[in-house]
Amino acid sequence: MFASSFGLSDPFLNEFKTFWDLPADWNLLESSLGIPMFGSDVTMDISEMPDCKPVIMTEE
Repeated sequence: MFASSFGLSDPFLNEFKTFWDLPADWNLLESSLGIPMFGSDVTMDISEMPDCKPVIMTEE
């Protein structure tokens, strides 16, 4: 989850590094985790995901 957020928001990454007193060059990339995940780099349409169905709003 954090790796996805870091990829999407430089301000969040910088705030995280400041809070945890991490070096300026520290980074956590989704690709370095070695597990398939969906986030800032890998996306899929909801209709392609298993057991996911889009909600269709209708008026009654």
